[in-house]
Amino acid sequence: MDPAVASLVVLGGAVALFLWNRLPVGVVAILVALALYATGVLDAEAALSGFGDPVVIFVASLFVVSEASTRRA
Repeated sequence: MDPAVASLVVLGGAVALFLWNRLPVGVVAILVALALYATGVLDAEAALSGFGDPVVIFVASLFVVSEASTRRA
């Protein structure tokens, strides 16, 4: 399969999972990385390299703070 087509299919699946709103955002992100690795669009190092980025860690911490503030109220 062409990498561009595989990327668009995975992107469409991610959007559908976000709209369905049954899975947490982090799970969808991991599933997207695994799907891109499984289709051969990314190698293992590239698929997992984003999880160590400081911006990703910052956004994940924002999700934690948001969830904590929602449960407290």
